[in-house]
Amino acid sequence: MKAHKEIDKITPFIEALREKLDALQEKIDSREETFGNRSENWQESDKGQEFEEKTNELQDQHTEIESLIDEIEGSLESLREITE
Repeated sequence: MKAHKEIDKITPFIEALREKLDALQEKIDSREETFGNRSENWQESDKGQEFEEKTNELQDQHTEIESLIDEIEGSLESLREITE
């Protein structure tokens, strides 16, 4: 069906977004490891706190983007079912 072909055109974009999301998670993991390996004094310093806040912001963005992708995938699946 034509609708399925149009839906299938979107799939590579979603896959690319997932890949970018994975890269973002790797960056977050690296930042968390870096933070954990620093001294307690550094962690409690202004620079350490800023670093942690930025990491938390990245994690929040990751969660939001992941939710949006999941929502899009769910909507596409519903659309597929409707157009069968």
